[in-house]
Amino acid sequence: FAFGIGKGVNRYLIEGMARVGKGEPFVATNRKEALKLAEKFSDYIQSPLLTDIGVKFQGFEAYDVEPPSLPDLFARRPLILFGKYRDARGKIEVSGRTVRGHYAKGIEVSPSLEDEDNGALKYLWARECIARLSDYGRVGARVSEEVKNLGMKYHLITKYTSFVAVDTIVRDTGELVTVKQPLPLPEGVSDYAVGNSRGKVVAPRVSLADRVMSPLPEKEAGHVRPREEKKELSRVYIMGGSLPRGITMGEVEKIFSPLMGELEKAFKKWGSKKLVVLLNIEGGKVKSIQLKNFQGKSPEKEVLEKILQKLVFSSSVKGKMELELLYV
Repeated sequence: FAFGIGKGVNRYLIEGMARVGKGEPFVATNRKEALKLAEKFSDYIQSPLLTDIGVKFQGFEAYDVEPPSLPDLFARRPLILFGKYRDARGKIEVSGRTVRGHYAKGIEVSPSLEDEDNGALKYLWARECIARLSDYGRVGARVSEEVKNLGMKYHLITKYTSFVAVDTIVRDTGELVTVKQPLPLPEGVSDYAVGNSRGKVVAPRVSLADRVMSPLPEKEAGHVRPREEKKELSRVYIMGGSLPRGITMGEVEKIFSPLMGELEKAFKKWGSKKLVVLLNIEGGKVKSIQLKNFQGKSPEKEVLEKILQKLVFSSSVKGKMELELLYV
């Protein structure tokens, strides 16, 4: 059983842990809810009805049954299986152990029980199957093709498939671009929760509202304290692009990190907002750059090239790297 407490709980993680452990997920957003869930959990585990559950199909063929192994049956959780069958004529036999000993029950199956209105069942089966495969995929199993095929066949969003609206504008490069979108922190979570690449806590970010500085006392602890001036917050971000083999976008961001100060000054000087540059890399070094697109005033290519040639990648990295830089 997996518990998550707080407004910033990763529900995907909690639900996955519970699924793998054959338990139930519990999520509380505050202390009051946590106390109620604790009582609910206590009542829940006091009523195990059936353990060591087994299911057999007699007289007809059943296959692709999900989940492959069943959790214990509690009073508030039904026993649910999804699967496929051929020639539904026979019996489903459920067995297990109760406090009184062995338990067995047979459920008759016949074509008269089929209901064509239950069209959603196939999608529920596919979701269950994808969830199980995805869990195995996170520990190194090669499941991408199987998950992808299920997602495409049943029109479900997975880690490897998505369904998007197509705009009339097409990039001239014809390549996929990853766009990073800023997300707000959960309510009640401090900016100290954001760590840098080395695992150290960084200083809190300043919101737009913080740009309007509050009046400060003229004297503090016997000393005159100067008034702070309003500061414009700005930063250069790598919004996406296409990379050669042997490097990830996370590694590119780390390598760019020491140059962000220079890039910010250059962007501010030029009055540019966005640049799309193509780097020609040989032996881990930037040999030349090509300015493909820009928004705002035209940047100085020589200055930009001088900055970007300070980048040092692994010696195995070579080829063309296209990056979209945004100044905000």
